[in-house]
Amino acid sequence: MIRLSPGILNSVLTLLNLIDKFSEISLNRIKAHSMFNGIHVDDVIETSLKCEWLICKENHFFCTEAGQNLLELYLKDKVTDHLLRRMIRDYIYNCSPIWANRIPNGRKEAFYVMSIDEQKCFVDSNLMKEPPEKTIIDWWDEVSQSIRYRFNSNLLGIGRQGELLTLEYELKRTGVSPILQSLNTNLVGYDILSQVGEKDTQKLLIEVKSSLKNAGTANFVFTKNEWETACQTENYLIYLWEISTVPRLAIVAPLDMFAHIPLNQGYGKWIKTEVPFYAFEDKFVDVNQ
Repeated sequence: MIRLSPGILNSVLTLLNLIDKFSEISLNRIKAHSMFNGIHVDDVIETSLKCEWLICKENHFFCTEAGQNLLELYLKDKVTDHLLRRMIRDYIYNCSPIWANRIPNGRKEAFYVMSIDEQKCFVDSNLMKEPPEKTIIDWWDEVSQSIRYRFNSNLLGIGRQGELLTLEYELKRTGVSPILQSLNTNLVGYDILSQVGEKDTQKLLIEVKSSLKNAGTANFVFTKNEWETACQTENYLIYLWEISTVPRLAIVAPLDMFAHIPLNQGYGKWIKTEVPFYAFEDKFVDVNQ
């Protein structure tokens, strides 16, 4: 991935202008330039394609709708704040630089870990201006919301992987297909409805937690609703799935979880708690599905 810089953004605009002038342009003709404003042509092309400002068909380049939108903002070859902000936003959404994950924590949290060139893009676009105008606040809020949405979508996908592993595991263990309760409702304090054993048909409620990280670095969130359900249910288990490589499973009983549950004190009431997987490291076993 090419790092964000004022040079790469300006070079992209030069390339888009060139392509727009001729409606389309061949790869060989672009390569003949070798450099755009001091930036190697390959880097300019890679960034433009990655950010979906260009498309390539049969070795010819065309501006996309997003690329045309940039050119419409590029009035009289003037780079405005609005144009730079659009380009930075597109870069964040399509290239997912590591510092973007810090944006929901505040703009300065992301700014501090950027390179000098990356920081200059944000300064040049006045996105770090103090005091911030409403348009600046709106830009940061929009980008933060998008990043949070993507993060939560990823978590949902990882969580669903753990639930699917549990469905398969329970089917093999009991010979009976369990119910994916979380697909119907996420308010009941558990994810899977199974049974205690092959011959024991008593209901078993299973809360599933999963992570792509290894048990030494992964954490899971356990809610008060889940804990209250565990305490009120005769048969309740927590399945912790480590799915980074070969699936590993730790089966945790409510009694084992008790030491990690907070207390209500004074007027304070706990809603959820975060617990490391390694608290139950001794319970993990490899699972061959």
